[in-house]
This record gives sequence, C-alpha cells and structure tokens, in this order.
Amino acid sequence: IGGFNGLYKGLLPCVARDVVFSSCLFPSFAHLKEILPDTLSSSLGHEVNALWCTILAGAMAAGPAAFIATPFDTVKTRIQQAREAEEESGTAAADIDPISLIKTLDVETLFS
Repeated sequence: IGGFNGLYKGLLPCVARDVVFSSCLFPSFAHLKEILPDTLSSSLGHEVNALWCTILAGAMAAGPAAFIATPFDTVKTRIQQAREAEEESGTAAADIDPISLIKTLDVETLFS
C-alpha cells in the first residue's frame, strides 16, 4: 500500500517508541547493575550472586521504561490497525497523523 513511500509511513511512530523505551531502559539498567550488588549485599548481610543482580536490574529498568513508552506503542498500534482495516476493506482511509491521534485519545486509552 502506497508503494515505496508507504513502506516508511509508519517509521516515525515505531522509532519514537523504540527511542523512548531504549533511552529509559539502558541508562537505568547500567546504573542499577552497578549499585544493586553492593546495596543488596549490605542489606542482606552476605554476598549476592551477580547473575541475580543483573536479572533484577533488568526487571527494575524494564518496568518503568515500558510504562513510559506505552503511549507511543498505542499510537503505533492504532496506525497499524488503521492500515490493516484499509487493506481489508479495499478503500483508502485517511492517513492518521500521530499528533492528532495523541490529542484525540484520552490518557486511559494511551496507556491501554
């Protein structure tokens, strides 16, 4: 749909979601991976396995990053669904502008 230009039409919402997610995840993970072993060892009173600290750091970093990136993912998914509906019906639907979509959806829908 849309030829060569249609191939890159959904690029902006996808990149926005990935940039937001990654910019939250990687710095948080790096920081948590550094501080968790010492923090947990001093709290528990014994040495903590580095593997478990890494897993815990990943989980602690991924949760907030996913929460922050959810509105961007919702917009991306809505745009993809509109394109699928366009393909199934065979009619040309109006292009969805990500900015106008964000303005029309309420906060609950953006985080769904």
